[in-house]
Amino acid sequence: MKIEIINGLLIDPKNKIEQKENVFLEDGIIKGIGRKPRKFKAEVSINAENQIVCPGFIELSAELNPKEDRFEINLQQEMSAGAKGGFTSICLTPSENRPLDTVESINQINQLSKKFIGPKIFCIGGLTVNLKGEQLTEMYNLKKAGCLGVSNGDFSIANTSVLRSALLYANSFGLKVFLSCQEKWLSEGSVVKEGISSLEKGLPCSPESSELIELYRNIVLIRETGVKAHLKSITGANSIKELVKQKKYMTFDISIFHSLIAENEIDWLNTAYNIQPPLATIKDRDYLLKAINKKFISSLTSLHRPRSTNAKDGAFEGSATGATSFETFLPLLLRARTSSGISYMDAIDHITNKPAEILGLDDRGIFKNGRADICIFDPNYKWEVSSSSFESTGINSPYLGQKMTGKVTTTIADGKIIFFDQNYNLKIKRN
Repeated sequence: MKIEIINGLLIDPKNKIEQKENVFLEDGIIKGIGRKPRKFKAEVSINAENQIVCPGFIELSAELNPKEDRFEINLQQEMSAGAKGGFTSICLTPSENRPLDTVESINQINQLSKKFIGPKIFCIGGLTVNLKGEQLTEMYNLKKAGCLGVSNGDFSIANTSVLRSALLYANSFGLKVFLSCQEKWLSEGSVVKEGISSLEKGLPCSPESSELIELYRNIVLIRETGVKAHLKSITGANSIKELVKQKKYMTFDISIFHSLIAENEIDWLNTAYNIQPPLATIKDRDYLLKAINKKFISSLTSLHRPRSTNAKDGAFEGSATGATSFETFLPLLLRARTSSGISYMDAIDHITNKPAEILGLDDRGIFKNGRADICIFDPNYKWEVSSSSFESTGINSPYLGQKMTGKVTTTIADGKIIFFDQNYNLKIKRN
Protein backbone atom coordinates (compact mmCIF):
# COMPACT_ATOMS: atom_id res chain seq x y z
CA MET A 1 0.00 0.00 0.00
CA LYS A 2 1.15 3.53 -0.81
CA ILE A 3 0.50 6.03 1.99
CA GLU A 4 1.36 9.72 2.19
CA ILE A 5 1.43 11.64 5.48
CA ILE A 6 1.27 15.37 4.84
CA ASN A 7 1.47 18.61 6.85
CA GLY A 8 2.66 16.99 10.09
CA LEU A 9 5.54 18.00 12.36
CA LEU A 10 8.09 15.22 11.88
CA ILE A 11 10.14 14.39 15.00
CA ASP A 12 12.72 11.62 14.76
CA PRO A 13 15.29 11.46 17.60
CA LYS A 14 17.49 8.94 15.80
CA ASN A 15 18.17 11.32 12.93
CA LYS A 16 17.70 14.55 14.92
CA ILE A 17 14.86 15.76 12.70
CA GLU A 18 12.24 18.21 13.98
CA GLN A 19 10.55 20.02 11.13
CA LYS A 20 7.41 20.01 9.05
CA GLU A 21 7.86 17.32 6.40
CA ASN A 22 5.74 14.97 4.32
CA VAL A 23 6.44 11.24 4.55
CA PHE A 24 5.79 8.68 1.83
CA LEU A 25 5.38 4.95 2.49
CA GLU A 26 5.25 2.02 0.10
CA ASP A 27 5.19 -1.74 0.75
CA GLY A 28 6.30 -1.37 4.37
CA ILE A 29 9.21 0.93 3.54
CA ILE A 30 9.71 4.70 3.88
CA LYS A 31 10.17 5.68 0.23
CA GLY A 32 10.73 9.38 0.76
CA ILE A 33 10.76 12.32 3.17
CA GLY A 34 9.95 15.86 2.05
CA ARG A 35 9.62 15.71 -1.72
CA LYS A 36 7.27 13.11 -3.18
CA PRO A 37 9.14 10.27 -4.96
CA ARG A 38 8.82 10.11 -8.74
CA LYS A 39 5.71 8.30 -10.00
CA PHE A 40 4.42 7.94 -6.42
CA LYS A 41 0.62 7.93 -6.34
CA ALA A 42 -0.80 7.58 -2.84
CA GLU A 43 -3.64 5.14 -2.22
CA VAL A 44 -4.18 6.70 1.21
CA SER A 45 -3.47 10.32 2.14
CA ILE A 46 -3.35 11.32 5.83
CA ASN A 47 -3.49 15.01 6.66
CA ALA A 48 -1.56 15.32 9.93
CA GLU A 49 -1.92 19.07 10.28
CA ASN A 50 -1.30 20.28 13.87
CA GLN A 51 -0.05 16.81 14.79
CA ILE A 52 3.28 15.15 15.46
CA VAL A 53 4.59 12.36 13.24
CA CYS A 54 7.22 10.20 14.92
CA PRO A 55 8.58 6.63 14.95
CA GLY A 56 6.25 4.01 16.41
CA PHE A 57 6.57 3.44 20.16
CA ILE A 58 8.51 0.41 21.44
CA GLU A 59 7.53 -1.35 24.67
CA LEU A 60 10.20 -3.33 26.53
CA SER A 61 8.07 -5.06 29.17
CA ALA A 62 4.39 -5.95 28.70
CA GLU A 63 2.31 -8.87 29.94
CA LEU A 64 -0.86 -10.55 28.76
CA ASN A 65 -3.82 -10.95 31.10
CA PRO A 66 -3.05 -14.02 33.27
CA LYS A 67 -6.75 -14.69 33.97
CA GLU A 68 -7.83 -14.59 30.34
CA ASP A 69 -8.27 -18.24 29.28
CA ARG A 70 -8.97 -17.49 25.63
CA PHE A 71 -5.33 -17.04 24.70
CA GLU A 72 -5.86 -16.11 21.06
CA ILE A 73 -8.45 -13.43 21.90
CA ASN A 74 -6.28 -12.22 24.79
CA LEU A 75 -3.29 -11.69 22.49
CA GLN A 76 -5.40 -10.04 19.79
CA GLN A 77 -6.96 -7.56 22.24
CA GLU A 78 -3.63 -6.57 23.77
CA MET A 79 -2.19 -6.05 20.28
CA SER A 80 -5.18 -3.81 19.50
CA ALA A 81 -4.62 -1.93 22.76
CA GLY A 82 -0.97 -1.43 21.87
CA ALA A 83 -1.86 -0.15 18.41
CA LYS A 84 -4.33 2.32 19.94
CA GLY A 85 -1.53 3.56 22.20
CA GLY A 86 0.89 4.17 19.32
CA PHE A 87 3.03 1.05 19.82
CA THR A 88 4.43 -0.70 16.77
CA SER A 89 6.76 -3.11 18.61
CA ILE A 90 5.95 -4.86 21.90
CA CYS A 91 8.15 -7.17 23.96
CA LEU A 92 6.22 -9.73 25.99
CA THR A 93 8.01 -10.45 29.25
CA PRO A 94 7.80 -13.80 31.09
CA SER A 95 5.15 -13.97 33.80
CA GLU A 96 4.00 -16.54 36.34
CA ASN A 97 1.13 -17.66 34.13
CA ARG A 98 3.17 -17.53 30.90
CA PRO A 99 6.85 -18.10 31.71
CA LEU A 100 7.83 -18.26 28.00
CA ASP A 101 10.40 -20.89 28.93
CA THR A 102 9.91 -23.34 26.03
CA VAL A 103 10.28 -23.16 22.27
CA GLU A 104 6.67 -24.31 21.94
CA SER A 105 5.33 -21.35 23.92
CA ILE A 106 7.44 -18.90 21.90
CA ASN A 107 6.36 -20.43 18.59
CA GLN A 108 2.71 -20.23 19.65
CA ILE A 109 2.94 -16.49 20.23
CA ASN A 110 4.98 -15.90 17.08
CA GLN A 111 2.48 -17.78 14.92
CA LEU A 112 -0.64 -16.30 16.50
CA SER A 113 0.62 -12.71 16.40
CA LYS A 114 1.15 -13.00 12.64
CA LYS A 115 -2.56 -13.74 12.20
CA PHE A 116 -3.56 -10.31 13.48
CA ILE A 117 -3.02 -6.79 12.21
CA GLY A 118 -1.13 -5.01 14.95
CA PRO A 119 2.27 -4.24 16.47
CA LYS A 120 5.21 -6.57 15.93
CA ILE A 121 5.39 -8.94 18.91
CA PHE A 122 8.75 -10.00 20.30
CA CYS A 123 9.26 -12.49 23.10
CA ILE A 124 11.68 -12.21 25.98
CA GLY A 125 12.27 -15.84 26.94
CA GLY A 126 12.28 -17.27 30.45
CA LEU A 127 15.64 -17.32 32.24
CA THR A 128 14.73 -20.27 34.49
CA VAL A 129 12.12 -23.02 34.13
CA ASN A 130 8.72 -21.74 35.30
CA LEU A 131 10.62 -18.70 36.66
CA LYS A 132 11.33 -20.72 39.82
CA GLY A 133 14.98 -19.68 39.92
CA GLU A 134 16.23 -23.26 40.06
CA GLN A 135 16.81 -24.80 36.61
CA LEU A 136 18.09 -22.87 33.60
CA THR A 137 16.08 -22.88 30.38
CA GLU A 138 17.39 -24.00 26.98
CA MET A 139 18.43 -20.47 26.08
CA TYR A 140 20.07 -21.35 22.78
CA ASN A 141 16.81 -22.85 21.53
CA LEU A 142 14.86 -19.83 22.78
CA LYS A 143 17.18 -17.56 20.83
CA LYS A 144 16.73 -19.67 17.68
CA ALA A 145 12.95 -19.36 18.16
CA GLY A 146 13.31 -15.57 17.96
CA CYS A 147 13.69 -14.34 21.55
CA LEU A 148 15.49 -10.99 21.77
CA GLY A 149 16.63 -11.72 25.31
CA VAL A 150 15.86 -13.66 28.48
CA SER A 151 14.41 -12.67 31.83
CA ASN A 152 12.99 -14.07 35.03
CA GLY A 153 10.11 -11.63 34.69
CA ASP A 154 9.33 -9.70 37.85
CA PHE A 155 10.81 -12.49 39.99
CA SER A 156 14.18 -12.41 41.68
CA ILE A 157 16.45 -15.46 41.52
CA ALA A 158 17.19 -15.94 45.21
CA ASN A 159 20.06 -18.40 44.69
CA THR A 160 23.05 -16.27 43.66
CA SER A 161 24.88 -19.29 42.25
CA VAL A 162 21.95 -20.02 39.92
CA LEU A 163 21.77 -16.37 38.87
CA ARG A 164 25.49 -16.27 38.10
CA SER A 165 25.25 -19.47 36.04
CA ALA A 166 22.24 -18.06 34.18
CA LEU A 167 24.14 -14.89 33.26
CA LEU A 168 27.16 -16.88 32.07
CA TYR A 169 24.93 -19.19 30.02
CA ALA A 170 23.05 -16.28 28.42
CA ASN A 171 26.32 -14.52 27.64
CA SER A 172 27.66 -17.59 25.84
CA PHE A 173 24.83 -17.18 23.29
CA GLY A 174 25.02 -13.39 23.10
CA LEU A 175 21.61 -13.00 24.74
CA LYS A 176 20.71 -9.84 26.63
CA VAL A 177 19.36 -10.45 30.15
CA PHE A 178 16.51 -8.34 31.55
CA LEU A 179 16.61 -8.34 35.36
CA SER A 180 14.27 -7.04 38.05
CA CYS A 181 15.72 -5.31 41.10
CA GLN A 182 13.49 -6.36 44.00
CA GLU A 183 15.11 -8.62 46.61
CA LYS A 184 12.83 -11.61 47.14
CA TRP A 185 12.50 -11.72 50.92
CA LEU A 186 12.30 -7.98 51.54
CA SER A 187 9.78 -7.30 48.77
CA GLU A 188 7.52 -10.36 48.96
CA GLY A 189 3.89 -9.41 49.57
CA SER A 190 4.58 -5.67 49.63
CA VAL A 191 2.05 -3.27 48.09
CA VAL A 192 3.93 0.01 48.61
CA LYS A 193 7.44 1.27 49.26
CA GLU A 194 8.27 2.14 52.86
CA GLY A 195 7.19 5.72 53.52
CA ILE A 196 4.48 7.93 54.97
CA SER A 197 1.56 5.87 53.63
CA SER A 198 2.91 2.51 54.72
CA LEU A 199 3.34 3.82 58.26
CA GLU A 200 -0.12 5.41 58.34
CA LYS A 201 -1.97 2.49 56.77
CA GLY A 202 0.05 -0.33 58.30
CA LEU A 203 0.28 -2.05 54.92
CA PRO A 204 2.99 -4.53 53.81
CA CYS A 205 5.86 -2.47 52.44
CA SER A 206 9.31 -2.96 50.97
CA PRO A 207 12.21 -0.83 52.22
CA GLU A 208 14.65 1.04 50.01
CA SER A 209 17.18 -1.69 50.75
CA SER A 210 15.03 -4.20 48.83
CA GLU A 211 15.93 -2.55 45.54
CA LEU A 212 19.47 -1.58 46.49
CA ILE A 213 20.52 -5.05 47.68
CA GLU A 214 19.27 -6.69 44.48
CA LEU A 215 20.73 -3.88 42.39
CA TYR A 216 24.23 -4.22 43.84
CA ARG A 217 24.13 -8.02 43.48
CA ASN A 218 23.09 -7.64 39.84
CA ILE A 219 25.81 -5.08 39.16
CA VAL A 220 28.56 -7.29 40.60
CA LEU A 221 27.45 -10.34 38.60
CA ILE A 222 26.87 -8.41 35.38
CA ARG A 223 30.35 -6.95 35.50
CA GLU A 224 31.93 -10.27 36.47
CA THR A 225 30.21 -12.30 33.74
CA GLY A 226 30.33 -9.63 31.02
CA VAL A 227 26.72 -10.34 30.02
CA LYS A 228 24.70 -7.71 28.15
CA ALA A 229 22.12 -6.61 30.69
CA HIS A 230 19.14 -4.33 31.14
CA LEU A 231 17.62 -3.58 34.56
CA LYS A 232 13.85 -3.22 34.69
CA SER A 233 11.53 -0.76 36.44
CA ILE A 234 13.96 1.10 38.69
CA THR A 235 12.07 3.13 41.31
CA GLY A 236 14.57 4.67 43.75
CA ALA A 237 16.70 7.81 43.63
CA ASN A 238 19.77 6.12 45.12
CA SER A 239 19.45 3.24 42.67
CA ILE A 240 19.54 5.62 39.71
CA LYS A 241 22.52 7.49 41.14
CA GLU A 242 24.42 4.20 41.28
CA LEU A 243 23.31 3.11 37.81
CA VAL A 244 24.55 6.34 36.26
CA LYS A 245 28.03 5.24 37.35
CA GLN A 246 27.47 1.84 35.71
CA LYS A 247 26.12 3.01 32.33
CA LYS A 248 29.13 1.49 30.55
CA TYR A 249 28.01 -1.97 31.64
CA MET A 250 24.20 -1.95 31.56
CA THR A 251 21.05 -0.05 30.63
CA PHE A 252 17.92 0.49 32.72
CA ASP A 253 14.37 1.78 32.48
CA ILE A 254 11.73 3.38 34.65
CA SER A 255 7.97 3.03 34.22
CA ILE A 256 5.59 5.83 33.38
CA PHE A 257 3.67 5.10 36.60
CA HIS A 258 6.69 5.52 38.88
CA SER A 259 7.62 8.80 37.19
CA LEU A 260 4.18 10.30 37.91
CA ILE A 261 2.70 8.75 41.08
CA ALA A 262 4.20 8.77 44.59
CA GLU A 263 3.06 6.53 47.44
CA ASN A 264 1.41 9.42 49.31
CA GLU A 265 -0.85 10.01 46.26
CA ILE A 266 -2.30 6.49 46.17
CA ASP A 267 -6.08 6.13 46.33
CA TRP A 268 -6.28 3.16 48.70
CA LEU A 269 -9.82 2.36 47.55
CA ASN A 270 -8.56 1.88 43.98
CA THR A 271 -6.62 -1.37 43.57
CA ALA A 272 -5.32 -0.24 40.16
CA TYR A 273 -2.64 1.58 42.19
CA ASN A 274 -1.33 -1.79 43.40
CA ILE A 275 1.47 -2.33 40.91
CA GLN A 276 4.81 -4.12 40.97
CA PRO A 277 7.36 -2.80 41.83
CA PRO A 278 5.34 -0.83 44.39
CA LEU A 279 5.00 2.93 44.07
CA ALA A 280 7.81 4.77 45.84
CA THR A 281 8.18 7.96 47.88
CA ILE A 282 7.69 11.49 46.60
CA LYS A 283 11.44 12.03 46.93
CA ASP A 284 12.05 9.07 44.63
CA ARG A 285 9.35 10.16 42.17
CA ASP A 286 10.82 13.66 41.95
CA TYR A 287 14.28 12.25 41.33
CA LEU A 288 12.93 10.04 38.54
CA LEU A 289 11.65 13.19 36.83
CA LYS A 290 15.07 14.77 37.30
CA ALA A 291 16.67 11.65 35.80
CA ILE A 292 14.44 12.00 32.75
CA ASN A 293 15.48 15.64 32.40
CA LYS A 294 19.19 14.87 32.79
CA LYS A 295 18.97 11.95 30.32
CA PHE A 296 20.18 9.51 32.96
CA ILE A 297 17.66 6.80 32.10
CA SER A 298 17.95 4.45 29.14
CA SER A 299 14.24 4.09 28.39
CA LEU A 300 10.67 4.57 29.61
CA THR A 301 8.14 1.73 29.70
CA SER A 302 4.37 1.49 30.00
CA LEU A 303 4.61 -1.44 32.48
CA HIS A 304 1.41 -2.73 30.87
CA ARG A 305 -0.14 -5.38 33.15
CA PRO A 306 -3.83 -5.96 32.31
CA ARG A 307 -5.83 -7.72 35.02
CA SER A 308 -9.43 -8.93 35.19
CA THR A 309 -11.99 -7.08 37.30
CA ASN A 310 -12.29 -10.07 39.63
CA ALA A 311 -8.53 -10.14 40.21
CA LYS A 312 -8.65 -6.49 41.26
CA ASP A 313 -11.66 -6.85 43.56
CA GLY A 314 -11.36 -6.85 47.34
CA ALA A 315 -8.85 -5.33 49.72
CA PHE A 316 -5.88 -3.40 48.32
CA GLU A 317 -3.25 -5.76 49.75
CA GLY A 318 -5.12 -8.85 48.53
CA SER A 319 -5.60 -7.71 44.95
CA ALA A 320 -3.54 -8.76 41.94
CA THR A 321 -0.70 -6.39 41.10
CA GLY A 322 -0.60 -4.50 37.81
CA ALA A 323 -2.28 -1.75 35.81
CA THR A 324 -3.27 -1.46 32.18
CA SER A 325 -1.51 1.38 30.40
CA PHE A 326 -1.19 1.09 26.61
CA GLU A 327 -4.14 3.35 25.76
CA THR A 328 -3.20 6.05 28.29
CA PHE A 329 0.55 5.94 27.71
CA LEU A 330 0.87 8.90 25.34
CA PRO A 331 -0.94 11.48 27.53
CA LEU A 332 1.00 10.20 30.55
CA LEU A 333 4.23 10.60 28.61
CA LEU A 334 3.23 14.18 27.83
CA ARG A 335 2.55 14.77 31.54
CA ALA A 336 6.00 13.45 32.36
CA ARG A 337 7.44 15.67 29.63
CA THR A 338 5.88 18.73 31.23
CA SER A 339 6.80 17.72 34.79
CA SER A 340 10.41 16.96 33.88
CA GLY A 341 10.84 19.97 31.59
CA ILE A 342 12.05 18.07 28.53
CA SER A 343 11.36 18.60 24.83
CA TYR A 344 9.10 16.54 22.58
CA MET A 345 12.27 15.24 20.93
CA ASP A 346 13.64 13.88 24.21
CA ALA A 347 10.29 12.45 25.32
CA ILE A 348 9.90 10.57 22.03
CA ASP A 349 13.52 9.42 22.22
CA HIS A 350 12.78 7.54 25.47
CA ILE A 351 10.11 5.39 23.81
CA THR A 352 11.44 4.97 20.26
CA ASN A 353 15.14 5.30 19.59
CA LYS A 354 16.44 4.29 23.02
CA PRO A 355 14.45 1.05 23.38
CA ALA A 356 15.33 0.23 19.76
CA GLU A 357 19.02 0.51 20.67
CA ILE A 358 18.51 -1.70 23.74
CA LEU A 359 16.86 -4.39 21.59
CA GLY A 360 19.24 -4.03 18.65
CA LEU A 361 16.49 -2.96 16.23
CA ASP A 362 18.56 -0.91 13.79
CA ASP A 363 15.78 -0.36 11.23
CA ARG A 364 13.60 1.81 13.51
CA GLY A 365 13.41 5.56 12.90
CA ILE A 366 12.14 7.71 10.05
CA PHE A 367 14.66 7.62 7.22
CA LYS A 368 14.62 6.66 3.56
CA ASN A 369 14.33 2.89 3.05
CA GLY A 370 13.71 2.43 6.77
CA ARG A 371 10.90 0.34 8.24
CA ALA A 372 7.53 2.11 8.01
CA ASP A 373 6.63 2.08 11.73
CA ILE A 374 5.01 5.42 12.53
CA CYS A 375 2.85 7.02 15.22
CA ILE A 376 0.80 10.17 14.60
CA PHE A 377 -0.60 12.02 17.59
CA ASP A 378 -2.32 15.26 18.54
CA PRO A 379 -0.51 16.64 21.62
CA ASN A 380 -3.37 19.03 22.45
CA TYR A 381 -6.46 16.83 22.11
CA LYS A 382 -8.42 16.60 25.38
CA TRP A 383 -10.40 13.53 26.39
CA GLU A 384 -11.58 11.61 29.44
CA VAL A 385 -10.59 8.05 30.34
CA SER A 386 -13.56 5.68 30.61
CA SER A 387 -13.99 1.92 30.44
CA SER A 388 -14.82 2.30 26.74
CA SER A 389 -11.37 3.83 26.18
CA PHE A 390 -9.74 0.41 26.44
CA GLU A 391 -9.23 -2.29 23.85
CA SER A 392 -7.29 -4.23 26.48
CA THR A 393 -8.75 -7.19 28.37
CA GLY A 394 -8.12 -5.20 31.55
CA ILE A 395 -9.56 -1.81 32.51
CA ASN A 396 -7.51 -1.67 35.71
CA SER A 397 -6.21 1.87 35.29
CA PRO A 398 -5.57 4.38 38.10
CA TYR A 399 -6.60 7.07 35.61
CA LEU A 400 -10.22 6.01 35.03
CA GLY A 401 -12.41 9.12 35.07
CA GLN A 402 -9.48 11.50 34.68
CA LYS A 403 -9.06 14.04 31.89
CA MET A 404 -6.13 13.56 29.53
CA THR A 405 -4.34 15.75 27.02
CA GLY A 406 -2.81 14.09 23.98
CA LYS A 407 -4.19 11.35 21.76
CA VAL A 408 -2.81 8.90 19.22
CA THR A 409 -4.77 9.30 15.99
CA THR A 410 -2.99 6.86 13.66
CA THR A 411 -0.54 4.00 14.09
CA ILE A 412 1.25 2.43 11.14
CA ALA A 413 3.30 -0.77 11.50
CA ASP A 414 5.27 -2.29 8.65
CA GLY A 415 3.46 0.06 6.27
CA LYS A 416 -0.04 -1.03 7.37
CA ILE A 417 -2.53 1.17 9.23
CA ILE A 418 -3.12 -0.80 12.43
CA PHE A 419 -5.05 1.93 14.24
CA PHE A 420 -7.03 4.92 13.04
CA ASP A 421 -9.21 6.97 15.37
CA GLN A 422 -12.47 7.34 13.49
CA ASN A 423 -13.89 9.61 16.20
CA TYR A 424 -11.13 12.14 15.69
CA ASN A 425 -11.46 14.82 13.04
CA LEU A 426 -8.48 13.53 11.08
CA LYS A 427 -8.55 13.98 7.34
CA ILE A 428 -7.81 10.71 5.57
CA LYS A 429 -8.44 10.23 1.89
CA ARG A 430 -8.35 7.05 -0.16
CA ASN A 431 -7.50 7.72 -3.78
